[in-house]
Amino acid sequence: LMRDKSKSCPHDAAYAHWKITGNADPAVAVLVELLQDINFQGDAIEILGDMGPEAKNAVPTLIEQLNSSEDYLRESAVLTLGAIGPQAKESLPALRKMKDDPDALIRSAAERAIREVEKQNP
Repeated sequence: LMRDKSKSCPHDAAYAHWKITGNADPAVAVLVELLQDINFQGDAIEILGDMGPEAKNAVPTLIEQLNSSEDYLRESAVLTLGAIGPQAKESLPALRKMKDDPDALIRSAAERAIREVEKQNP
């Protein structure tokens, strides 16, 4: 079900798999694929954000989403990288560039995300 795009909600199947099994890797792999599909991008990014640090394997693809022409996708990618936290350190240069985004909400989100990514583990 997670890879069946003929169904209306492969992102929900990925989320359910993660919640039931506790294994994020297969779900993250599917969600990363879904980031390439305009019909599922928003939901996929939102679920990756819910996964937090467990979504660390999605960081390179989320960095790519920072270049989207869609404000909501850029903002969602910024917020998700912040939710991943220190596991998303490789995103810091791209997040710093987002502080110059034309959208004030994205600039603000970038500031918060940078703080989250730069946090030291307790």
